[in-house]
Amino acid sequence: MGLYEENAYVILFKWNQSEFKSFNREIIEVSPILRESLKALKNRPALYESCIEEISQIRKTTLLRAFIDALTRGGPGGTPKPIEMHAHDPLRYIGDMLAWLHQAAANEREVLESLMDIKMESSRKMSVEIDPVDIESTTVTSNEALENPENNFFHTESLIKLTDKETLMQVLDKNLEGTIRPLKVRVEQILSASPGAIQSYKISNVIHFYDSTIKKVLGKRSQLSLALTELNDISNRVFFDTLNTQAKILSSYDSSLLPTEKKEKEVEKVLTATLDPLLQMCVESSAKLASIESATYMVNCLHYIHMALVLYPYTQRHVNVIELQIESQIEVLTDEMYQFILRQSKLSPFIQAIENNHDKQPLSLLPETNYKVISEAMAWLDVYLGSLGPDDTSSAVTRLLSSTRLARQVLRGGYLKFLGAYKLVYQQVMDPANKYEFPA
Repeated sequence: MGLYEENAYVILFKWNQSEFKSFNREIIEVSPILRESLKALKNRPALYESCIEEISQIRKTTLLRAFIDALTRGGPGGTPKPIEMHAHDPLRYIGDMLAWLHQAAANEREVLESLMDIKMESSRKMSVEIDPVDIESTTVTSNEALENPENNFFHTESLIKLTDKETLMQVLDKNLEGTIRPLKVRVEQILSASPGAIQSYKISNVIHFYDSTIKKVLGKRSQLSLALTELNDISNRVFFDTLNTQAKILSSYDSSLLPTEKKEKEVEKVLTATLDPLLQMCVESSAKLASIESATYMVNCLHYIHMALVLYPYTQRHVNVIELQIESQIEVLTDEMYQFILRQSKLSPFIQAIENNHDKQPLSLLPETNYKVISEAMAWLDVYLGSLGPDDTSSAVTRLLSSTRLARQVLRGGYLKFLGAYKLVYQQVMDPANKYEFPA
């Protein structure tokens, strides 16, 4: 009986191999029969691992070919057009390549989940932490798989250690490995051409976005994710190198014999070409953030630009503009700091009640400002104020500010506004018209 069972597994194994030949298409559908047959082979790890290896080898070759076709030939009938037609536009060129890889990764993961009958969380809702194992390419025939399981893509010992989800992520990583080199060659070629500060900044943002997005599908340590992280580092380095070059241009004017007024006119061209678009990019980047995050991001960006420009006397006009923009964002953060302190001190309902008391009713008769409520609020206020340090900049409003000086400015401004609010509360409590008993 055991011999018949082993023969049945061998037949099932060979049938699976014949079915895998259809996996050389970019988009594939997994039949329920194939899914069940592969699942049955888990009882024979050597055969199962050989199947997984063959799937991976076929899919790796197929995805590489599909990526090259997308780059050079485009879709069927020329739609969509080849990605390399946009090579003259580096931002779109890189964005299209990364978008294709992200879509391919998501599709490949869905195929493997269906094939291996594994239910995983949506890649849009999770960031996979599984570290794909470093796998070396091998070619194993069905006979070798039966006779020598140690030659398999996953040998029996490793399969025992891996969960189904880990195996899936390992295979997914291997399937997309072939696309890394064509991507890196093209992106590095663009970056080596030293695009301008604005262009390199935009490229860096695009790579960073897809780096974080693809990590959610493949995991942080997949080969493609690591390659994108490397490209992100390179793009950042190119951006800052470009800025340093602009700084050197500004520095060169120090040795100029021209008077300051003429230096300002000469350097204006450089600043207009680089600074204005950079500031616009900062504004656009912060547009969709929440109020605190947006103001913090803008303050940090403006602060670093200000530090670079303030060193030169002939950049005064731009320095003045940036200082006004910083003050505008500091006002936003100061108001947020005030609201934060008001909530933490539990005086916020009391202030709102005072502001909304248009009928001038005695505050002691209102439920949100009666004697018990105000007594509890004052007791809590003593505890809250006693827990604060003189320069506590670790609040949710100021903790991400890169400048300690500006963080303290926000903190002081928030507390000054809070003192005004506390003075108002004190005046209302002491006002006989509000009918508080024993106001002191």
